[in-house]
Amino acid sequence: MLVAEPHNLRDVRLAATQAALDSNAPAVFEGGFQANGVYVGVDALVRGNDGLTLIEAKSSTSVKDEHIPDAAIQAWVLREAGVPATRVEVMHLNKDYRHPDQGDLFARTDVTEAVAAFLPTVPGKVDEFTNVLAGELPDHPVGAHCFEPRDDCGDPWCYLRAGGTMIEKRKLGQGDVNVGAIALGAMAFAGWYAGGDDEAGVRAIHRALDEGITLIDTAEAYGGGKSESLVGRAVRDRRDHAVVATKASRGSPAYLHEAIDRSLAQRRERRAQLVANPVQFDERPYEISGAPECGQNTEEVLLELGLGWDDLARLKSEKAIL
Repeated sequence: MLVAEPHNLRDVRLAATQAALDSNAPAVFEGGFQANGVYVGVDALVRGNDGLTLIEAKSSTSVKDEHIPDAAIQAWVLREAGVPATRVEVMHLNKDYRHPDQGDLFARTDVTEAVAAFLPTVPGKVDEFTNVLAGELPDHPVGAHCFEPRDDCGDPWCYLRAGGTMIEKRKLGQGDVNVGAIALGAMAFAGWYAGGDDEAGVRAIHRALDEGITLIDTAEAYGGGKSESLVGRAVRDRRDHAVVATKASRGSPAYLHEAIDRSLAQRRERRAQLVANPVQFDERPYEISGAPECGQNTEEVLLELGLGWDDLARLKSEKAIL
């Protein structure tokens, strides 16, 4: 039986859940339970010969460590509410499933023992969280800690306080660099459209970083290095928050080395995070190694090398890295 009442009507959901339990329904989905000031929504509560099984559904392909506290708090609330679960499971996607109809799409893993081991810590955590909620709002600025050790933030509060939104993070290339899915283009800061106000450009970049945008896109052609210089100035004190991507005007390895040196000098930095080659390249840019034209060994200063627009068939024929 599905408890379909709106989630903001907590008392109504609690009553509907109790009615479903009283009816001896074989399973209650999205039931609401409350005890000691803690409210939980239980994905599924299934009756069996040995009692009730609490099932927590996850979108992962396996059980993860962070699933155990989630399930344990639910089990604790059910126990305190007089509806103890004798078994706890995590339902997740079955990575061996193949469409169509080759196996079960979902798998269920028994986590009863792990939940039982965690249960004694729940009352203390409830007290801790209650004190946090009763205290002052945290003053914690946005930073790299919002995305590490994971590439997404489980709590968007720091962004919402600033009137911003969470920006999805994506892995850049084959390395360890994560960037926002939305980038800030810095061509306008070179005065290409309507003059150029350096201070306004710096403020715009800072605002973008505050909103969770971490990828700043510039190029040596934007104002003959002016855009790169302004971007470097804007992010100088916020390097942990920004990944700067620049573009070279030509694609030969020798020219790219020179362009990297110029870009680093404009931004007063020693490492380039992302350099993209242009539409038409003269030689294979992805075969670059530390050529003598570059002031430093390229492997030491370049974290990622990307390709700009080109003919897709040509890129594939050249076996380029896409």
